[in-house]
Amino acid sequence: MTARYVWEGTWGGYHAGQKYVCHRTVVRTSKPDFYKRIQAIVFTDSTTMTMSLRPAVKRERVSEVDAYSNLLWRALSCDLSGFVSVTEIERVEKERREKAQAEAAKNLRIELGRTDT
Repeated sequence: MTARYVWEGTWGGYHAGQKYVCHRTVVRTSKPDFYKRIQAIVFTDSTTMTMSLRPAVKRERVSEVDAYSNLLWRALSCDLSGFVSVTEIERVEKERREKAQAEAAKNLRIELGRTDT
């Protein structure tokens, strides 16, 4: 059975006084550990967005702040966990693209009957 969870990201700024919720979404899942893999996103300016997942209270109205969904899904799809940097996400995506392009080029050479490398 799926349950409702609130997945929230709190941005920690350049000093202790700069903390605010910059991402909040409601997720329905039977596997909350999937979302708990990402503990924080580290940005290139060394600030972090710390992620938390908590069960939603019954009938709780959650005001969603859907600001970083794309970045978070990219991190999850890269099979990354823990403290994940934006640079690391980009590196994994680039490696996957290059591998896919090399495989496509290899398949094209096979289709054209070429054996050269």
